[in-house]
Amino acid sequence: PHPSRTNLSALAVAVLLLAGVVVMSGRSTLTAGAVGGAASGGASLCFGEVAVSQELANTVTLIDQSTDTITHTIAGPSSVGGVAYSGDGHYLFAPGRAFHEIVMIDTSTNQSVRTLTLPDIPYAVVSNFSGSIVWVAVANSSITAIDTSSDTVLATTMMSNTIALMLSPDGAKLWATHANGTGSVDLYELEPTTLAQLSMTPAVSNGYESALSPDGTKIYFGGWGLTGIDVFDTTTRTTTRLGNVPGPRQITPSADGRLLYTVADQNQVFAVDATTGQSTPGVVLGTVMSGGSPIAITTNATGTALYVTWVNYAQGGLIVLDPNGLSVRTVIRSEIYSPAAACPLAVDPALPTTTTTTAAPGPVGPAFTG
Repeated sequence: PHPSRTNLSALAVAVLLLAGVVVMSGRSTLTAGAVGGAASGGASLCFGEVAVSQELANTVTLIDQSTDTITHTIAGPSSVGGVAYSGDGHYLFAPGRAFHEIVMIDTSTNQSVRTLTLPDIPYAVVSNFSGSIVWVAVANSSITAIDTSSDTVLATTMMSNTIALMLSPDGAKLWATHANGTGSVDLYELEPTTLAQLSMTPAVSNGYESALSPDGTKIYFGGWGLTGIDVFDTTTRTTTRLGNVPGPRQITPSADGRLLYTVADQNQVFAVDATTGQSTPGVVLGTVMSGGSPIAITTNATGTALYVTWVNYAQGGLIVLDPNGLSVRTVIRSEIYSPAAACPLAVDPALPTTTTTTAAPGPVGPAFTG
């Protein structure tokens, strides 16, 4: 059966979220909040956009973050998956499942600049900040590091059942979650260039969903059956339980790392304080969506919106939430099966840089007496 239409287990859902990324080609050069033209200092890259793929339609939809409206629909390759931006917003890495490749897109022109070839289907994908290296979990066999400037394999390590890849903000550590077949997840710490194993923590959590904190000091795990969010400290390599949210599944940290947003049991959204564990309940998504289920939650770089992917054939769509109050702002109806990707840029790079100059005081004239 079609993988998106099956009743997936937690592991299968986690893998589906990470599978293949669509090629973006030919979108408009004007984006939400962008200041176009050479006078404004250059292209706005992906600023102000949210991208979500439509697998069966083989397209990618671009959404204006400020208006929550669809601005463009872009043709993509066959069986497109979720999109992913590089950290600087300059590139979009687009793994194609049908042709076992990764297409590297320049977001200032929306043109393909390179195609990276793979031996099998790409699943989890992550790049360094500049996009010069990309790491790919290939099918259920290996993790590969690729130099994107030359399509050269830098290193490969054999690892099956990889669920997610996460790169530390300083680029010094690559974390890989691995389904160990016993209902829990092992966590591997790898040296990014050589993919040599630095550490391995067995059965770090029973939750298959994971997210790295913005500062790279924590990895959060969620899943069915948990009574809170599992927090792995990347320094001490120990796991603790945070809060008492029932069945936190999809997790995303706020841009400043102070809060964790999660969709939990009964499809209720919660905000959890990342330090104290205090939870604030929000909307029950089943009150606005009929049938189906959520598979991902994503926040944007400015902290002004949350995006929940709701899968239910043509009755699904992207739920846009207001982080203040955790209420539904709108629902963009669409048949989607992958998480949305928000542009990582919090500031429009096309805006001119303003500098403040303080004039030196003028000379002081001589005093006169009458």
